[in-house]
Amino acid sequence: MKTKTEIATVASAVATIAFAALPAVLSPLADGTFAGIATRADGVHCAVVLISVAPTDKCYSYNEAKAYAESVGGQRPPKAVWSLLYETCRDLIPKYWYWVDEPEGSSCAWLCYFAYGDIYFHLYRSSEGGAVAVRLIPLTT
Repeated sequence: MKTKTEIATVASAVATIAFAALPAVLSPLADGTFAGIATRADGVHCAVVLISVAPTDKCYSYNEAKAYAESVGGQRPPKAVWSLLYETCRDLIPKYWYWVDEPEGSSCAWLCYFAYGDIYFHLYRSSEGGAVAVRLIPLTT
């Protein structure tokens, strides 16, 4: 696993990326695999980089999945990113339940069942699922 300094170096080196500089889908980018382009809730278009998938023999609560993603320099994927990952990275992510980076109310959150790309709501955050880390890199012209 990379140190916090190594992670910060990668993150700062790729704070933004020009659209024209994007590699082909499934090519290496920013210490991960380029999965495609998604738009964040704030309207910013981003390159989605799959950084890491935690082994499925360990289960994570919602908060533990967040901690895992941050420990490798990323975040849990939001709903729109899960749809993209299902289309482009199906062979890189085991069929399993994974936490989505979107809470629902004060005690629940969304899960993605990666076998079919379905996203389900309403599992208590203390429940167990898998952890995936992505990096969303804002695009420039």
